[in-house]
Amino acid sequence: MICFVTAAFFVVPTLSGQAGSGRGAAGSGAPGGGTSQGRSGAAIDVVEMQSRTLYTTVAGRLHPAITVPHVSTAAGTVTAVHVGMGQRVAAGVPLFTIERDAATGSFAPVVIRSRVAGTVSRINVQLHHEVRNGETGVVIMQPSEAVLTAFVSDKDVSGVTLDSTVEAVDPRGQVLPGRLVAISPEPDYQTGLFELQFVFPSADGWAGRFVTVGLPVDSVRGVFVSRELLVRRYGQYYLWSVTDEDRLRLQRVSTGITVGDEILITDGLEPGDRYLQILSGREAEGAQLQPESRGN
Repeated sequence: MICFVTAAFFVVPTLSGQAGSGRGAAGSGAPGGGTSQGRSGAAIDVVEMQSRTLYTTVAGRLHPAITVPHVSTAAGTVTAVHVGMGQRVAAGVPLFTIERDAATGSFAPVVIRSRVAGTVSRINVQLHHEVRNGETGVVIMQPSEAVLTAFVSDKDVSGVTLDSTVEAVDPRGQVLPGRLVAISPEPDYQTGLFELQFVFPSADGWAGRFVTVGLPVDSVRGVFVSRELLVRRYGQYYLWSVTDEDRLRLQRVSTGITVGDEILITDGLEPGDRYLQILSGREAEGAQLQPESRGN
């Protein structure tokens, strides 16, 4: 019996204003391009075209891949419970014993034994309480493998790759590697969401944990800078650029999607342009950079 959990998906928040909405992302290198450092501590970046990968994030609770319910094969009274919650058992180990009712014509006890090796995850029977025929008494899970079912929007599903390697991250930052094993061919027509199924081997001790999984869904190429470098004035975004004469100029820029702590500059910067990477708050239009601060 395989159990799955319903999960939610959410999107990394973005900068308000002109910045467009986006998803989580990752990329290599410093924002913008090469960096030079002067003795004064001022840093200047040179604009380069770079690529960033966009991610969407799904989340939910891990369930054991296999859970096996053990049911009573006769009606009667529980005379013994042989296992405890969380106990590891081997196949064939007694789980609970039933003394059958006199109406059955036999008083021989019935011993319900484990059909699989695993961990006792649930005990429904109680000593000296009656149990019905077919009632689940003990559930055993196999904790070595966990599963997660999550959902993704129709906007993102086309970028999700089947059989891709993923990582589940719990609230403490611990990481569990796994794999995307299934994508539903059609969405839930009420929500428009597509179902994803993940499997995580070597998941002993992870059952029940809330985890998040980042999925790469797209890539973007362009000029990226740290969002902290943007200056908001008169309803527009600006960036402190460095002219060929090593003077500061407040350059108006247009912004696109956010990518983690960076933002895409769609207009106002070209490859080879220079701009300040670190702001002091004392920048002024036309200010001359000191020789030790020029870098490039």
